[in-house]
Amino acid sequence: MQIVIDTNILLSSIGAAAPYRWLWDTVLAGRLSMLVTTDILLEYEEIIGRKTNAFVANNILQAITRLPQTRFVTVYYWWNLIAEDVDDNKFVDCAINGNAAYIISNDRHFDTLSSLDFPRCTVIRPEVFHDLLF
Repeated sequence: MQIVIDTNILLSSIGAAAPYRWLWDTVLAGRLSMLVTTDILLEYEEIIGRKTNAFVANNILQAITRLPQTRFVTVYYWWNLIAEDVDDNKFVDCAINGNAAYIISNDRHFDTLSSLDFPRCTVIRPEVFHDLLF
């Protein structure tokens, strides 16, 4: 299954006692394919580095980029579907262009996508996604 992980969810999954640690462990085990773009990786690096440190951010990025199930997506069209927080559009564009099953997020800005018939982009909360997987 191919997924896109919002930065805050990734951040909440990388620590040993993190609330969504099961998600990071599932990715590392190869049960999920993570879709990323350069813009997403840069945001991961910036936010994880700010919340932890550059060493941790670098290790997480190396893990993501070296995983055989990580898929790098080239975005050929920018949909600009989220006006409230345009930075969130990078995740939407990656999901649509990469044909992701889900974007995993708790960010309310993604809620606007549920009212769209086209393009289809499904956002799911981590708790709901957990119930689907396990």
